[in-house]
Amino acid sequence: MSKGNVLVVSRTAWCEAPRLRHQLSRLLRDIGYEIYYVQLLFANKSIKDCSEDGINVFTVYERLHHQLKPFTVLQNFDSARICKTLKRILPVNDFRFIVNFNYDNDYTFSLFPGVPAITVINDDFYVMAKPWMRPQVLKNLAKTVSRSRMNLSVSYSLDRQLSQFSSFTELFLPWSDINYKKPNSNLKRDVVLYYGFVSRLDMKLVGGLCNSGIKLRFVGPVQGNGLDIKKKYGALPNVEFLNETKLTDLDISDVCCSIALYDGRLESIQAITASNRMFQLLAMGIPLIYPNLPNLILAPHQVITRCTSTSDFLNAISYFKVNFDSVQPIIERFLIDHTKDKRKHFIERMIESFDDVKS
Repeated sequence: MSKGNVLVVSRTAWCEAPRLRHQLSRLLRDIGYEIYYVQLLFANKSIKDCSEDGINVFTVYERLHHQLKPFTVLQNFDSARICKTLKRILPVNDFRFIVNFNYDNDYTFSLFPGVPAITVINDDFYVMAKPWMRPQVLKNLAKTVSRSRMNLSVSYSLDRQLSQFSSFTELFLPWSDINYKKPNSNLKRDVVLYYGFVSRLDMKLVGGLCNSGIKLRFVGPVQGNGLDIKKKYGALPNVEFLNETKLTDLDISDVCCSIALYDGRLESIQAITASNRMFQLLAMGIPLIYPNLPNLILAPHQVITRCTSTSDFLNAISYFKVNFDSVQPIIERFLIDHTKDKRKHFIERMIESFDDVKS
């Protein structure tokens, strides 16, 4: 029996690679809710129908890109049309609650007065905004957060940011959809895995690692400065690039660790506490090596090693080549707090608190 309908609003197309909005929508579906996912997209590009069982996908187009609305009057112009479209295309309006992934989406709440809204912020939209948009982004974020019953964020710094506008904030990290499974032991593991978008990487660090002779495997779409990286280092015998592949379909029998190659000088990178793929990799038994980011999740060094230089990265790689099997119990213990069941209980308690307010 369905527990009711939930409206999810995001600027991410449902058919894109899974991110937190996919994880949370599917979690709510599995709890028993019928999901109505609105993908708010810019420009009239064709999007394939990708609804799935329990998740109904609807597309609404913005006339103006959200980075081109520096004045409230421009936002009101577009939001009025979006609301009108939503009224027309949504087959139901009896939502238990709304899940909003946009910093500027308070106008959607007005369509369903009395329906509690959960806002999820997973990027530092202020830092990412164009200079002319920053004042309006902050204004929109404050308005959206203050009108939400609860505000969830994926990093310590974002939680502090949202706390300026509301006392109803919680840290809400991604999780592993798969249970920890101990990998095969006593194997020769000498490959370092980079999994994700090959873009916005630290060029100096990548060059140092590629030229060091370690075996480095990039898996994922190559974009931005990733194109330069592939052109410059792709022909080296110790470097390989593979097409985007589901993590669970990868052969990891020769992988000793996974590495994050973020350019830590970028403000948008500094907000990272836990990436979507972090817990999935750990659930497969793969330890992680990260730059020493200021908001990175606290973890034993046998699970996530922080590094500040290329030599630190190389030393960490050498450590996991030798100690891959011995760190497995520590990884398993760390993951206990980052499972689907843990997040499910958190969400259920939050929804119950909404019902308590009504009663």
